[in-house]
Amino acid sequence: MEEKSEQPKKRVEINVRKRKNIISLWLDDYDNFFSDFDPRPFSQRSLSDDFLYEAKKVTREMKPGVFDVTFLIPHNKRNKPMENVITARLHSHFKKHHCQLEKEQSVIRKKGILLTILGMSLMIGSVIVMEAQTTVPILRFLRVLMEPSGWFCTWYGLDHMFYMSKQNASELEFNKKMMHAEIRFDAY
Repeated sequence: MEEKSEQPKKRVEINVRKRKNIISLWLDDYDNFFSDFDPRPFSQRSLSDDFLYEAKKVTREMKPGVFDVTFLIPHNKRNKPMENVITARLHSHFKKHHCQLEKEQSVIRKKGILLTILGMSLMIGSVIVMEAQTTVPILRFLRVLMEPSGWFCTWYGLDHMFYMSKQNASELEFNKKMMHAEIRFDAY
């Protein structure tokens, strides 16, 4: 007779009540939060990619607002001091990553603005050189160099401002949601 394979104890429940998003995740133990390869204490340990993936998957479908995240741990494995450490670690992780992503987006936008201004300046310079109608070969070469460079810098800068700065928008939103989430532990 065939043995029944044991299902993993990770399950996700999603309930939405009164603008409050409620997420429940079933975990085997506290190690499910953290990377198996990181030997540091829980207060410093890296979060598990599996945990982050599951959390992202669940929050992606949620409406913006306040989140209540409940982690369900077996009754015999609960440890209140450990839960406080994990809660602090989760909040610090999400806050740190949210700040990093905001800085990256700011740098990308600034770079886009600078490139766009440079490109416009190059095109204006090209027009000035063209209007001078000079026969000096170096100025004619300069115009030939400035015009395509101006177009390239302008479009590349606009690409940075409008598209590249939005690349991490979902990651930024996830970290913002989790940074402000109310985290609780409960037994099952």
